[in-house]
Amino acid sequence: MFGSNTIFSVQNADSEENSVVISFFDTSANMVYSMTQDIESGAPFYVDVATLTSLPDPFNGSAVIQATRTVGGGPGSIFSSVMELDVNSIGLKAFEGVASGGLFFYMPSALCNVFGGQNTSYAIQNTSLTTSTDVTVTYSISGGGVYSETKTIGAGAKASFIGCDVMPQNTLGAAVVQSATTDVIAIGKTYGVGLSSAFNGVDVGYQKIALPYVRWATDANWAAGLGQRTFITIQNVGAALAEGDVITIEYRDYAGVLQGTHTYTVPAGGLANGAKFNSNASEAGLDEFGYYGSIFGGGAVITGPAGSNLTAVARVSTQTSPGFLVSEDYNSQPVP
Repeated sequence: MFGSNTIFSVQNADSEENSVVISFFDTSANMVYSMTQDIESGAPFYVDVATLTSLPDPFNGSAVIQATRTVGGGPGSIFSSVMELDVNSIGLKAFEGVASGGLFFYMPSALCNVFGGQNTSYAIQNTSLTTSTDVTVTYSISGGGVYSETKTIGAGAKASFIGCDVMPQNTLGAAVVQSATTDVIAIGKTYGVGLSSAFNGVDVGYQKIALPYVRWATDANWAAGLGQRTFITIQNVGAALAEGDVITIEYRDYAGVLQGTHTYTVPAGGLANGAKFNSNASEAGLDEFGYYGSIFGGGAVITGPAGSNLTAVARVSTQTSPGFLVSEDYNSQPVP
Protein backbone atom coordinates (compact mmCIF):
# COMPACT_ATOMS: atom_id res chain seq x y z
CA MET A 1 0.00 0.00 0.00
CA PHE A 2 1.31 3.49 -0.89
CA GLY A 3 4.38 1.79 -2.39
CA SER A 4 5.44 0.28 0.95
CA ASN A 5 5.73 -3.15 2.58
CA THR A 6 6.16 -3.78 6.31
CA ILE A 7 8.56 -6.26 7.89
CA PHE A 8 8.79 -6.75 11.63
CA SER A 9 10.60 -8.96 14.09
CA VAL A 10 9.23 -10.20 17.42
CA GLN A 11 11.71 -11.43 20.02
CA ASN A 12 10.84 -13.52 23.06
CA ALA A 13 12.40 -11.72 26.04
CA ASP A 14 10.96 -14.24 28.53
CA SER A 15 12.81 -17.11 30.21
CA GLU A 16 10.20 -19.53 28.83
CA GLU A 17 8.67 -20.31 25.46
CA ASN A 18 5.89 -17.88 24.49
CA SER A 19 2.84 -18.38 22.31
CA VAL A 20 2.51 -15.17 20.29
CA VAL A 21 -0.72 -14.08 18.57
CA ILE A 22 -0.36 -11.45 15.83
CA SER A 23 -3.63 -9.82 14.77
CA PHE A 24 -3.99 -7.47 11.79
CA PHE A 25 -6.64 -4.71 11.77
CA ASP A 26 -7.66 -2.58 8.81
CA THR A 27 -8.40 1.13 9.15
CA SER A 28 -12.10 0.35 9.72
CA ALA A 29 -11.20 -1.67 12.87
CA ASN A 30 -11.92 -5.05 11.26
CA MET A 31 -9.57 -7.84 12.30
CA VAL A 32 -8.81 -9.29 8.88
CA TYR A 33 -6.24 -11.95 9.84
CA SER A 34 -4.66 -13.53 12.92
CA MET A 35 -1.71 -15.89 13.23
CA THR A 36 -0.11 -17.75 16.14
CA GLN A 37 3.56 -18.63 16.54
CA ASP A 38 5.43 -20.34 19.39
CA ILE A 39 8.77 -18.60 20.02
CA GLU A 40 11.55 -20.07 22.16
CA SER A 41 13.17 -18.00 24.93
CA GLY A 42 15.50 -15.40 23.43
CA ALA A 43 14.59 -16.23 19.84
CA PRO A 44 13.15 -13.84 17.23
CA PHE A 45 10.32 -14.44 14.78
CA TYR A 46 10.36 -12.57 11.47
CA VAL A 47 7.19 -11.48 9.65
CA ASP A 48 7.25 -10.17 6.08
CA VAL A 49 3.71 -8.84 5.64
CA ALA A 50 4.01 -8.93 1.84
CA THR A 51 4.23 -12.75 1.96
CA LEU A 52 1.03 -13.22 4.03
CA THR A 53 -1.44 -14.43 1.42
CA SER A 54 -4.33 -14.20 3.89
CA LEU A 55 -4.04 -10.41 4.02
CA PRO A 56 -5.80 -8.30 1.37
CA ASP A 57 -3.49 -6.89 -1.32
CA PRO A 58 -3.05 -4.00 -0.91
CA PHE A 59 -3.46 -3.68 2.86
CA ASN A 60 -3.31 -0.57 5.05
CA GLY A 61 -3.67 -1.11 8.77
CA SER A 62 -1.96 -2.06 12.00
CA ALA A 63 -0.99 -5.06 14.09
CA VAL A 64 -1.48 -6.06 17.72
CA ILE A 65 0.94 -8.63 19.18
CA GLN A 66 0.05 -10.54 22.37
CA ALA A 67 2.25 -13.09 24.16
CA THR A 68 1.46 -15.76 26.76
CA ARG A 69 3.64 -18.52 28.19
CA THR A 70 2.97 -21.81 26.47
CA VAL A 71 3.18 -23.61 29.82
CA GLY A 72 0.72 -22.27 32.38
CA GLY A 73 -0.67 -19.50 30.21
CA GLY A 74 0.80 -16.61 32.18
CA PRO A 75 1.76 -13.30 30.54
CA GLY A 76 4.74 -13.51 28.20
CA SER A 77 7.40 -10.89 27.45
CA ILE A 78 8.32 -9.70 23.95
CA PHE A 79 10.07 -6.95 22.01
CA SER A 80 9.28 -5.86 18.48
CA SER A 81 11.02 -3.74 15.85
CA VAL A 82 9.46 -2.62 12.59
CA MET A 83 10.69 -1.65 9.13
CA GLU A 84 8.55 -0.09 6.41
CA LEU A 85 10.24 -0.60 3.06
CA ASP A 86 9.65 1.48 -0.07
CA VAL A 87 9.18 -0.90 -3.02
CA ASN A 88 9.05 1.67 -5.83
CA SER A 89 12.10 3.64 -4.71
CA ILE A 90 14.97 3.47 -2.22
CA GLY A 91 13.71 4.14 1.29
CA LEU A 92 13.20 2.65 4.75
CA LYS A 93 11.37 3.79 7.88
CA ALA A 94 12.36 1.96 11.07
CA PHE A 95 10.85 2.19 14.56
CA GLU A 96 10.22 0.14 17.69
CA GLY A 97 7.03 -1.59 18.72
CA VAL A 98 5.39 0.02 21.76
CA ALA A 99 4.25 -1.96 24.80
CA SER A 100 1.68 0.52 26.14
CA GLY A 101 -0.05 3.72 25.18
CA GLY A 102 -1.34 6.92 26.74
CA LEU A 103 -3.97 9.60 26.34
CA PHE A 104 -1.32 12.18 25.37
CA PHE A 105 1.61 11.77 22.99
CA TYR A 106 4.11 14.38 21.84
CA MET A 107 5.59 14.61 18.33
CA PRO A 108 8.69 16.85 18.23
CA SER A 109 8.71 17.15 14.43
CA ALA A 110 5.90 18.39 12.15
CA LEU A 111 6.64 19.45 8.56
CA CYS A 112 4.63 20.63 5.56
CA ASN A 113 6.61 21.08 2.36
CA VAL A 114 9.56 22.84 3.97
CA PHE A 115 13.21 22.75 2.91
CA GLY A 116 12.30 21.90 -0.66
CA GLY A 117 9.59 19.32 0.08
CA GLN A 118 10.07 17.68 3.49
CA ASN A 119 6.85 16.40 5.13
CA THR A 120 5.60 14.43 8.13
CA SER A 121 2.64 12.18 8.76
CA TYR A 122 1.60 10.37 11.93
CA ALA A 123 0.24 6.85 12.34
CA ILE A 124 -1.96 6.79 15.47
CA GLN A 125 -3.16 3.38 16.75
CA ASN A 126 -5.92 2.69 19.28
CA THR A 127 -4.58 0.17 21.81
CA SER A 128 -8.05 -0.86 22.98
CA LEU A 129 -9.50 -3.94 21.28
CA THR A 130 -13.05 -3.12 22.38
CA THR A 131 -13.62 0.66 22.38
CA SER A 132 -13.21 3.37 19.75
CA THR A 133 -11.82 6.81 20.55
CA ASP A 134 -11.67 10.31 19.08
CA VAL A 135 -8.09 11.50 18.54
CA THR A 136 -7.11 15.14 18.05
CA VAL A 137 -3.71 16.15 16.72
CA THR A 138 -2.83 19.78 17.45
CA TYR A 139 0.04 21.33 15.50
CA SER A 140 1.98 24.28 16.93
CA ILE A 141 3.76 26.13 14.13
CA SER A 142 7.13 27.77 14.69
CA GLY A 143 6.60 31.52 14.56
CA GLY A 144 2.97 31.23 15.70
CA GLY A 145 -0.24 29.46 14.73
CA VAL A 146 -2.15 26.41 16.03
CA TYR A 147 -4.01 23.95 13.80
CA SER A 148 -5.87 20.76 14.71
CA GLU A 149 -7.58 17.73 13.20
CA THR A 150 -9.80 15.09 14.85
CA LYS A 151 -10.52 11.55 13.66
CA THR A 152 -12.37 8.59 15.18
CA ILE A 153 -10.23 5.45 15.47
CA GLY A 154 -11.90 2.08 16.00
CA ALA A 155 -10.75 -0.68 18.34
CA GLY A 156 -7.29 -1.93 17.39
CA ALA A 157 -7.22 0.25 14.28
CA LYS A 158 -5.02 3.13 13.19
CA ALA A 159 -5.55 6.42 11.40
CA SER A 160 -3.13 8.58 9.44
CA PHE A 161 -2.71 12.28 10.16
CA ILE A 162 -0.90 14.11 7.36
CA GLY A 163 0.67 17.41 8.35
CA CYS A 164 -0.16 19.22 5.11
CA ASP A 165 -3.85 18.36 5.52
CA VAL A 166 -4.12 21.11 8.16
CA MET A 167 -0.74 22.89 8.42
CA PRO A 168 -0.08 25.80 6.05
CA GLN A 169 2.34 25.17 3.23
CA ASN A 170 6.05 25.78 3.94
CA THR A 171 5.70 25.53 7.72
CA LEU A 172 7.26 23.44 10.47
CA GLY A 173 6.64 22.90 14.15
CA ALA A 174 5.59 20.15 16.57
CA ALA A 175 2.37 18.41 17.56
CA VAL A 176 0.43 16.99 20.50
CA VAL A 177 -1.75 13.88 20.13
CA GLN A 178 -4.73 13.61 22.49
CA SER A 179 -7.12 10.67 22.77
CA ALA A 180 -10.56 11.23 24.30
CA THR A 181 -11.27 7.74 25.64
CA THR A 182 -8.64 5.02 25.24
CA ASP A 183 -4.85 4.85 25.22
CA VAL A 184 -3.16 5.27 21.84
CA ILE A 185 0.35 5.05 20.44
CA ALA A 186 1.91 7.31 17.82
CA ILE A 187 4.61 6.96 15.17
CA GLY A 188 5.95 9.91 13.16
CA LYS A 189 7.14 9.48 9.57
CA THR A 190 9.25 11.92 7.56
CA TYR A 191 9.46 11.87 3.79
CA GLY A 192 10.23 13.94 0.69
CA VAL A 193 13.40 15.03 -1.13
CA GLY A 194 15.08 11.80 -0.08
CA LEU A 195 13.85 11.61 3.51
CA SER A 196 12.52 8.22 4.56
CA SER A 197 12.59 7.96 8.32
CA ALA A 198 10.46 7.45 11.43
CA PHE A 199 10.39 8.21 15.16
CA ASN A 200 8.25 7.23 18.13
CA GLY A 201 5.88 9.67 19.78
CA VAL A 202 6.57 10.08 23.49
CA ASP A 203 4.22 10.38 26.45
CA VAL A 204 6.65 11.77 29.02
CA GLY A 205 9.63 14.13 29.12
CA TYR A 206 12.64 14.70 31.35
CA GLN A 207 14.66 17.65 32.62
CA LYS A 208 17.85 16.14 31.19
CA ILE A 209 18.04 14.07 28.01
CA ALA A 210 20.79 12.74 25.76
CA LEU A 211 21.37 12.05 22.07
CA PRO A 212 24.28 9.60 21.63
CA TYR A 213 24.91 10.02 17.87
CA VAL A 214 25.53 13.58 16.70
CA ARG A 215 27.65 14.74 13.75
CA TRP A 216 28.24 18.05 11.96
CA ALA A 217 30.22 17.96 8.72
CA THR A 218 32.06 21.01 7.42
CA ASP A 219 30.34 22.99 4.69
CA ALA A 220 32.66 21.47 2.07
CA ASN A 221 32.16 17.86 3.21
CA TRP A 222 28.40 18.35 3.58
CA ALA A 223 28.12 19.74 0.06
CA ALA A 224 30.19 16.85 -1.31
CA GLY A 225 28.19 14.18 0.53
CA LEU A 226 31.24 13.18 2.57
CA GLY A 227 29.83 13.75 6.03
CA GLN A 228 26.66 13.77 8.08
CA ARG A 229 24.80 16.52 9.86
CA THR A 230 22.45 15.98 12.81
CA PHE A 231 19.47 18.29 13.12
CA ILE A 232 17.84 18.28 16.56
CA THR A 233 14.27 19.28 17.36
CA ILE A 234 13.51 19.80 21.07
CA GLN A 235 9.93 19.88 22.36
CA ASN A 236 8.53 21.08 25.68
CA VAL A 237 6.21 18.34 26.96
CA GLY A 238 5.69 19.84 30.42
CA ALA A 239 4.34 23.07 31.82
CA ALA A 240 4.98 26.23 29.80
CA LEU A 241 8.46 27.68 30.24
CA ALA A 242 8.69 31.36 31.02
CA GLU A 243 10.50 34.07 29.11
CA GLY A 244 14.14 34.04 30.17
CA ASP A 245 14.27 30.35 31.13
CA VAL A 246 17.41 28.69 29.78
CA ILE A 247 17.91 25.34 28.07
CA THR A 248 21.48 24.23 27.32
CA ILE A 249 22.57 21.82 24.61
CA GLU A 250 26.10 20.58 25.29
CA TYR A 251 28.02 19.01 22.39
CA ARG A 252 30.55 16.50 23.74
CA ASP A 253 33.12 14.53 21.76
CA TYR A 254 33.93 10.78 21.85
CA ALA A 255 35.86 11.26 25.13
CA GLY A 256 33.09 13.26 26.78
CA VAL A 257 34.97 16.54 26.46
CA LEU A 258 32.73 19.58 26.00
CA GLN A 259 33.32 21.09 22.56
CA GLY A 260 30.61 23.74 22.55
CA THR A 261 27.31 24.79 24.13
CA HIS A 262 24.17 26.11 22.50
CA THR A 263 22.34 28.21 25.08
CA TYR A 264 18.67 28.68 24.23
CA THR A 265 16.89 31.44 26.13
CA VAL A 266 13.11 31.21 26.03
CA PRO A 267 11.85 34.26 24.13
CA ALA A 268 8.98 36.61 24.90
CA GLY A 269 5.72 34.71 25.11
CA GLY A 270 7.39 31.65 26.66
CA LEU A 271 7.70 28.11 25.33
CA ALA A 272 4.25 26.55 25.62
CA ASN A 273 3.45 22.90 26.24
CA GLY A 274 3.87 21.20 22.87
CA ALA A 275 6.06 23.94 21.37
CA LYS A 276 9.57 23.25 20.10
CA PHE A 277 12.84 24.79 18.94
CA ASN A 278 15.84 23.50 16.97
CA SER A 279 19.52 23.02 17.60
CA ASN A 280 22.63 21.77 15.81
CA ALA A 281 26.36 21.94 16.44
CA SER A 282 26.75 25.18 14.47
CA GLU A 283 24.50 26.87 17.07
CA ALA A 284 27.30 26.06 19.54
CA GLY A 285 29.87 27.78 17.30
CA LEU A 286 31.25 24.57 15.80
CA ASP A 287 32.19 24.32 12.12
CA GLU A 288 32.71 20.57 12.51
CA PHE A 289 31.73 18.11 15.21
CA GLY A 290 32.03 14.34 15.63
CA TYR A 291 34.88 13.95 13.13
CA TYR A 292 38.42 13.68 14.48
CA GLY A 293 40.64 12.24 11.77
CA SER A 294 40.33 8.48 12.00
CA ILE A 295 38.22 8.77 15.18
CA PHE A 296 34.50 9.43 15.08
CA GLY A 297 32.00 10.16 17.83
CA GLY A 298 29.96 12.83 19.45
CA GLY A 299 26.74 13.33 21.34
CA ALA A 300 24.54 16.01 22.86
CA VAL A 301 23.20 16.48 26.39
CA ILE A 302 20.14 18.73 26.75
CA THR A 303 19.31 20.23 30.15
CA GLY A 304 16.23 22.29 30.95
CA PRO A 305 15.26 24.40 33.97
CA ALA A 306 14.44 22.63 37.23
CA GLY A 307 11.17 20.75 36.95
CA SER A 308 10.98 21.00 33.16
CA ASN A 309 10.06 18.11 30.87
CA LEU A 310 11.69 17.89 27.45
CA THR A 311 11.96 15.41 24.62
CA ALA A 312 13.93 15.52 21.36
CA VAL A 313 14.33 13.84 18.00
CA ALA A 314 17.66 13.79 16.16
CA ARG A 315 17.61 13.61 12.37
CA VAL A 316 20.96 12.32 11.05
CA SER A 317 21.30 13.30 7.38
CA THR A 318 23.66 12.99 4.44
CA GLN A 319 23.23 15.26 1.42
CA THR A 320 23.52 13.07 -1.67
CA SER A 321 22.86 15.94 -4.07
CA PRO A 322 21.94 19.59 -3.50
CA GLY A 323 18.76 19.64 -1.41
CA PHE A 324 18.36 15.84 -1.53
CA LEU A 325 18.88 14.05 1.80
CA VAL A 326 19.14 10.51 3.10
CA SER A 327 18.21 10.58 6.79
CA GLU A 328 17.37 8.56 9.88
CA ASP A 329 15.59 9.73 13.03
CA TYR A 330 15.94 8.59 16.63
CA ASN A 331 14.45 9.62 19.97
CA SER A 332 16.31 11.12 22.92
CA GLN A 333 16.98 9.10 26.08
CA PRO A 334 16.59 10.28 29.70
CA VAL A 335 19.71 11.03 31.76
CA PRO A 336 19.41 9.85 35.39
